[in-house]
Amino acid sequence: MPEIFADTVQAPVVSTSQTSRGERNSALRATMSGPWLRERAADLAGRAEAYLDEHPLPERWEVLPTVLDMTTALATYLCLGAHSETLLDTSRRLRAATPDALAHGPRRFARRSNAAGRFENEARRTGDCIRTLLQDVPAATDGAPRDVLGHLVHGDGAPSGWRDDERVEALWLLLYTAQTAPALCTAWLLYLLAGHPEIQDEVRGEALRSSPGDSCTGSTSMLRHSTQESLRMFPPTWLLGRVARQPVEIAGHRLSPGEQVRVAVQLIHRDPREFPAPDTFNPARWSTQSSATRPPLDAFLPFGAGPMFCKGTTWVYALASISTTAILRRYRLTGLRAPRPRPRSAAHLEPTGLVLRCRPADH
Repeated sequence: MPEIFADTVQAPVVSTSQTSRGERNSALRATMSGPWLRERAADLAGRAEAYLDEHPLPERWEVLPTVLDMTTALATYLCLGAHSETLLDTSRRLRAATPDALAHGPRRFARRSNAAGRFENEARRTGDCIRTLLQDVPAATDGAPRDVLGHLVHGDGAPSGWRDDERVEALWLLLYTAQTAPALCTAWLLYLLAGHPEIQDEVRGEALRSSPGDSCTGSTSMLRHSTQESLRMFPPTWLLGRVARQPVEIAGHRLSPGEQVRVAVQLIHRDPREFPAPDTFNPARWSTQSSATRPPLDAFLPFGAGPMFCKGTTWVYALASISTTAILRRYRLTGLRAPRPRPRSAAHLEPTGLVLRCRPADH
C-alpha cells in the first residue's frame, strides 16, 4: 500500500539516499528494539547510578536540566558504545543548539538566521564525527554488537545495501531525537509521581525488588503504566506534522499533494470519550487487569502511528525507566508550594519552572 503521508522532519546531514526512508526506519526500529537493549540494561543502570554519584540532587531540584543531561549521556552511549565519550560533548552542543523555531515550520526557522546557522553547524560537526567513527568500527569480541554503531556495521541485520552517508544519517537522527523525548518523559513522570506519593512508593518498591532489565522492559509494572499515563497527559511530541503525498479526503476535507496536516496529540489524549477523567493521573487505566476499559491504542499517539511511527519508542521507555528508577532508589520527591510547572509548547512539550523537593529515600 503506498504511503499517503510523508514526515515533515528531515535530517540536514544527508541530501541523497538509495534506500527509502521507510526501509531505513524499519531496519533501525528492528535494531533498537532487539534483545541486546535488555542485555545492556544493567550497564545503563550502572551508568545512571554513576551519573547521580557525580551529580547528587540538591534539596530544591530544578528537574529538566539534570534529566536532559543524564539521558543525553545514556543515549549517546547506546548509539556509540565505547566511542560515546568522543561525541558526548558534541551531542550536548547539538541538543543545546536546537532552536525553538523548529516548532514553527521552516519559514520562521529560516528567518532566525543566527539560530539556524548555529544548529546547522553543530549538525554538520556531529555528522563529520560519526563519519570518522564509521571508518574504523571493530567488531565485538564475542561477535555480538553492543551499540547501534556496531549493529549498523557488523550486526546480523546490518543493512548491506546502505552507503556510509545513510548510516551517518541514521546515527545522526538517533543522537538528535533520542535525547529530548526520554528526558521530557522522565521529567513529567517525576512531577506526577511527586504529587502522588502512594504511587511513587509503589514504583520505588518495584525498583528495589527488580533487576534493571525488568524495570527497563517490564510491560505490566506500575512504572510502565505510570510512564504510559505520563505520555498521555504530557506527550513530548504534542503536534505531529505530515505532508500529503497523493490526493486524499479526510472527514470531508480534500487534500492535495504537498499540503500539510497537523495532528494535535495532546487534545486527543485529553478527549474524555477515549480517556475518562482525562485530567486525572490514573496509571490503573493501562492495567491489563482492566482490559475491558483500557483506552484504544489508536487514540494513544505519543510516538505517532503508521509508517512514520517513531523508531525510538523502545528507547524512550527504557531510558525513562532507567533514569526514573535510579532517582527513586535514592530520593523521595515532593512538590513545592510554588506555582505548578506550565507546559511550554515549543518543539516539544516542555515543563517550565519544574522544581521538586528531594530528600533521601530512606528518611
